[in-house]
Amino acid sequence: MLTSKNRSELKSIAHAQIKSIVKIELGKGGIDEKFIQNINNAFKTREIVKVAFLKSSVTDKDSQQALILDISSATNSEIVQIIGHTVLLYKPNDKLKDHIVLSK
Repeated sequence: MLTSKNRSELKSIAHAQIKSIVKIELGKGGIDEKFIQNINNAFKTREIVKVAFLKSSVTDKDSQQALILDISSATNSEIVQIIGHTVLLYKPNDKLKDHIVLSK
């Protein structure tokens, strides 16, 4: 579980490394095995992943929230931030050489 301080740290890291963050888009196909696999593959090389929801993938805020929770639980990741149709997800990976160390 991320604290508000951890979320703040991750947001600043994501903002500073905006060009190196993997962005995955969810379209009208919805969440399927391949989409979750793409996110899990991204988490093998990064700890922060950005998921953008195309307009065709969501009908309202409630459906977007449900999709975000489904993605988060399927990938065992934490939700850092939701802005509009974009969500930042975090999954710690100690095996990376530039592993993010959060304060306690």
